[in-house]
Amino acid sequence: TLFRSHYRFNRIHRVTQGGSLLEVGFGSGSFLAYMQSRGWKVQGCDLSGSVCSRAAARWSVPTHCGDVASLPEDARYDLVVMNHVLEHAQDPLELLRQLRARMKPGAYLHLAVPNLACWEAGLAGWIGYQPYHFIYFTPKTLSETVIQSGFSIDAAFTHAQFGCWFQTMLGTVVPRLRGAMRKSLRDRLAHRSGTSPVMHAYRAATALFGFASWPFRRLQERFGRGDELIVLARIFS
Repeated sequence: TLFRSHYRFNRIHRVTQGGSLLEVGFGSGSFLAYMQSRGWKVQGCDLSGSVCSRAAARWSVPTHCGDVASLPEDARYDLVVMNHVLEHAQDPLELLRQLRARMKPGAYLHLAVPNLACWEAGLAGWIGYQPYHFIYFTPKTLSETVIQSGFSIDAAFTHAQFGCWFQTMLGTVVPRLRGAMRKSLRDRLAHRSGTSPVMHAYRAATALFGFASWPFRRLQERFGRGDELIVLARIFS
């Protein structure tokens, strides 16, 4: 979404203001498009050919279909962004080292993963529990992984996402809705009409719960217990 892209841009802009950007596992490609509109030279990297072709067609952003190791050997970037990708990697250390080899001296890494230390993780319906996540990180284990890969950490903090508590509570109270184990509830409803009563009710409930939980979510973040764990790191040699 535009709001999420702007939020990430502001976070990154505090430490680096432009250059070449690589996003690994770029999803819809909207963040690449946003950063391109802000003057960055962007490149997307994803294993899925359909994901790459859709992003290229919709946003006119350059994409590379393949893994990080298959990127051109001479490719070097000022910023690498990897949001909710590292938990899918069977060897996170190796993936981070491959990325480091393609970054310019002094380049930054923006990394986000689900936070196993978040308060929602104590509930069975937490949306971070997914069968395709190979590894879960806490603030301590993510920091250690990033440092062992050859980076120094500039900042590490957590973010409590707007709709996470609502989806977690729903998946906990109604176990069959833990189809969030494969997709979020919103994705499950996406095949229905966007104007259907079910979608309207879901969106309204999510918004109501999200706004009502704002003070609690800020407290969560203050204690490092938000559901999303974010690290800004830099090559130190």
